[in-house]
Amino acid sequence: MEDDSFDSVIRNYQCKVCKKAFKDNSKLRRHNLVHTGEKPFKCPYCEKCFSVDFNLKTHIRIHTGEKPYKCPYPGCIKSFTQAGNLNTHKEIKHSMKRQDKLPIIIHNSEGVEHKLISGTLWEVEQMKIAVGSVKFQFK
Repeated sequence: MEDDSFDSVIRNYQCKVCKKAFKDNSKLRRHNLVHTGEKPFKCPYCEKCFSVDFNLKTHIRIHTGEKPYKCPYPGCIKSFTQAGNLNTHKEIKHSMKRQDKLPIIIHNSEGVEHKLISGTLWEVEQMKIAVGSVKFQFK
C-alpha cells in the first residue's frame, strides 16, 4: 500500500512564487490560480467566482440548502455545509474535542480494565454509560 503521508511523498512540482511544493503538476496548476487571481469556477446561482472548484462546490450548498455534515451526538439534529463547522459545533456544544494521548482507564462491571489512549470527552461519556465506571489517569 502506498504511503501518502506528508513526509513520504516526493513533491517535485514547486510554485515559483511562494515555493510551495506539490506531488503532481495538476495540483501545482490549480494552486497557481491563487497567485494569478484567475477565478474560472462560476456559481450558476449568483455568479460569484472561485479559483478552486472545491470552493465553488462548498459555496453552492448555500443556495441548495445541502448540509451533508451531520452531528453524531444522540438527539442533536444539527447539520452543516462544511466539515470544519461541524467540528467547531462538536467541540463547543458537546465537548467532543479530541484529547490526543489522554490516557483513560475504564473498568467494566466485572472489574476488567480497558485502556483508551485518546478520544473525545463525548466518547468517554458513552463508554461510561456502557461500562459503568471511568477513571482518568493523567501522565
